[in-house]
Amino acid sequence: MLYGPHIIQAFSLISGLPARIAAALAACLVAGLLATACGGGSDSTASLSKAQIVKQGEAICKKAKKEQTAALAKLAGKSKQGKPDQQFLEEVVIEVALPPIQTAAEELAAIGVPQEIVSGFETAIGEGESDPSGVAGGPKTTPFKEVNAKAAAYGLATCATLA
Repeated sequence: MLYGPHIIQAFSLISGLPARIAAALAACLVAGLLATACGGGSDSTASLSKAQIVKQGEAICKKAKKEQTAALAKLAGKSKQGKPDQQFLEEVVIEVALPPIQTAAEELAAIGVPQEIVSGFETAIGEGESDPSGVAGGPKTTPFKEVNAKAAAYGLATCATLA
């Protein structure tokens, strides 16, 4: 492996430059790579307006809703005729409802949706995973009730209907 002086010597041989100039160029190259790798840029979400966040957030939640609908269609064949039993409803919550909401919550955080909404979704997801019957019980018992209201008030109407 090449280390320290060996890198400079190799760079000098390859470039045909004297070792001191090769060392200076190598140092600049490494500094430039480090600056790029460390970010150094501005946070692009900080410049989004609320209207832009709502528009992008609604698109994220519409995508999650489509994923839920498609996964539910796949699970529909597993249900017995008539009213589905509680075990099936809990399976739907764990396998169909929660994963797209988790992905949406991560994406919502990335675009700058207020933290209280994002953390509300994350808390409700955790509660839904530990007790799926609460989510399967409907709007009166769902752990998403409070965060759904906050999302709707912020303008994320589709997000408020994911669970």
